[in-house]
Amino acid sequence: MFTPAEFKEFLGTCDIVSICVPLTPETKGLIAEEALGWMKPRSYLVNVARGRIVDENAVVKAIRSGHLAGAALDVFFPNHSTLRASLGSR
Repeated sequence: MFTPAEFKEFLGTCDIVSICVPLTPETKGLIAEEALGWMKPRSYLVNVARGRIVDENAVVKAIRSGHLAGAALDVFFPNHSTLRASLGSR
């Protein structure tokens, strides 16, 4: 487990961040706007955990701003139709 300072530093060094944690009170909302901002510019986010761990609206914002190069989300909350529409996916 990372301390908050270690987590921030870690996110800033990775080209790809893969989320593979269980949904707990501590991980719910773990990857939100603040954490995405700590990520290395033009990096990628992969979520194969639970949808509630990642703030999908913040991911869309980070991709649109160019901060994130992209994201692969295997899971969504509450449904992915809004997220897909936000990104213009088919």
